[in-house]
Amino acid sequence: MWVSLEPKQGIRADAYPQEAQEKLNAAAPGSIVPLGASCFHATVHVRACGNHYQTTPAFEHKQAGYRSVKRLDVTDTEVKAYFATGRWTLHIDPACVQVKILPVPSVPNQIKWEWCMQTSIQRAYEKDWIPYDEEAQQLLEQAWKAGVASNVELQIGIRKYTVLVDPCASIMKQVNEDASKRRFVRRIARTSEHETSLKELFEKQKLEIGDNSCAICLNEFSETLSLPRMTTTCGHQFHATCIDPILQRGDKRCPMCRTAL
Repeated sequence: MWVSLEPKQGIRADAYPQEAQEKLNAAAPGSIVPLGASCFHATVHVRACGNHYQTTPAFEHKQAGYRSVKRLDVTDTEVKAYFATGRWTLHIDPACVQVKILPVPSVPNQIKWEWCMQTSIQRAYEKDWIPYDEEAQQLLEQAWKAGVASNVELQIGIRKYTVLVDPCASIMKQVNEDASKRRFVRRIARTSEHETSLKELFEKQKLEIGDNSCAICLNEFSETLSLPRMTTTCGHQFHATCIDPILQRGDKRCPMCRTAL
């Protein structure tokens, strides 16, 4: 199994999706393997010495990326990461000052669409990527599989958004013309374990939220768990996407009790 390592924190090894695994397994030493839009246009350099690495192109203000890559044996029960020359790597380095043991990851087997809470992708962390609800997932994936660039209209809370779906792009955009806002969108392969942990988190949130609903769109929070919520100083909760137009109009009072925010 082929894996790569995020170099800044080295918190986990990521396995490539099955299609990429097959491309890498078929690659000869010295090959340069492009993985396409489904892997963020990453290119893996397969080296005879075993010190494989991955590069990804720059995007807007985000710099080009680099990751170490390793092919694990079927008998491997752990992944070793080494910290050397200011970054984490999967390869033994004479300058290594720290070693950590990571679990062997699973191969991603589910496609998910996510939007980014950060307006700058350079400042985006993994926690900033929010999954769309199931209905939106189906619409976006259907548009992707059509093989041509298209616009997908989505209703999120009280707002309408347009997602610019492009099968040739690794990062796409979500647009709300009324608010002149744009968010980044990605299509990413996820593991079953990731989806299970996400469902467990949502179930926990359901217990905490109860039957409360957004007073603006009237949708229950328990049915819209993927949408970020905003709690006012007076304790009322709303979907962030629903209360945002009110705040943008300059109304700084709670829609429920009119308390100053």
